[in-house]
Amino acid sequence: MTAEIASPGFELTRYDVQHLGTIRPLLASSHGMCGLYVLRFADGAAYVGQSVDIARRFLEHRRRFDDLVAIEVTPWVREHLDAGEQRLIAAIETECAIRNILHTDRPGGDTDIAVAIDEAQSIVLPWDRAARTRADTPGARPQGTDRRVEHLHQIGDLDTLSAIIGIYVDETIPDPNNTVPYLWNVTALPTTAQARGHRRLATVNCGNLETLYITDYTDYTDEKYARIWFNIARPAGRTDDELTVQSPGVWTEPFTYKSQQVWKWQVDYITYIEEDVQPPIPFDEFNDLAYQLNVRLMRRGTSRFARHHNPHFAAEVLDFAHFLALETPLPEEIPTMIPHRA
Repeated sequence: MTAEIASPGFELTRYDVQHLGTIRPLLASSHGMCGLYVLRFADGAAYVGQSVDIARRFLEHRRRFDDLVAIEVTPWVREHLDAGEQRLIAAIETECAIRNILHTDRPGGDTDIAVAIDEAQSIVLPWDRAARTRADTPGARPQGTDRRVEHLHQIGDLDTLSAIIGIYVDETIPDPNNTVPYLWNVTALPTTAQARGHRRLATVNCGNLETLYITDYTDYTDEKYARIWFNIARPAGRTDDELTVQSPGVWTEPFTYKSQQVWKWQVDYITYIEEDVQPPIPFDEFNDLAYQLNVRLMRRGTSRFARHHNPHFAAEVLDFAHFLALETPLPEEIPTMIPHRA
């Protein structure tokens, strides 16, 4: 959309925010962006503002307005924010009603101002899993190597872990390329819950909750075990007793974190990759419940675990998720596993 008004003007980038709780990932390269913005509402009205951190300011607006549909942003020099805001208000009020009425009545004067608005790729977090955006590109590979990823490769676990998590990401995380690492992230060999004979191989966090993690440990007989743990949404209408299940290769129970009630699954690693697990619900229902929890957590805003994200491991995971998104048949050596396409 372009407002045909003469120069000098503004170049705004527009993002669809109907399904977003945060725009931090969109503005990550500019550290939240110091600049000017225009909020667009479902009724056609607008709100013009300024902020030294537009991403943070957006969170305040999101709590106040429930009919936001888009935001248009442009970087601006901090010292000139006031003057820029007044001029932008003068331009926008010529095309629609604006809600911050205290600054209206053409405060920018009668000079015509050009406002060019470019549509940008937006992040959409729909409640409907079928409407999600899948991995549209392979993973972005950083330069160099990562010692944890190299270690997983040396012990022979990297490909299988990438497949397990890649399938999970493809099925249960919306728009994974654009929401990583701020709304979801992944770690390789994290120090979480490490103890003698016990370690984590990988963790996936959505928002501020771990939703998948993989552990291995050695028992008192020196026999090695590995487990895959999933946190998914609790299905409606089922009692705690109904959610407590033991079947071949899988154990489930209701579980409560400080801020979230979940249905926790513990799955035997070997049984899982050999496809001998007998889950208590159909695969597609599992994926729907996992997606339901993930998108709810991601809509709450930026993950505090983003600083622990491993981009090298994420690239391996997203490569596999992209491979699935292309609807290419899986290689025979890659197991299909529980959270696979229905």
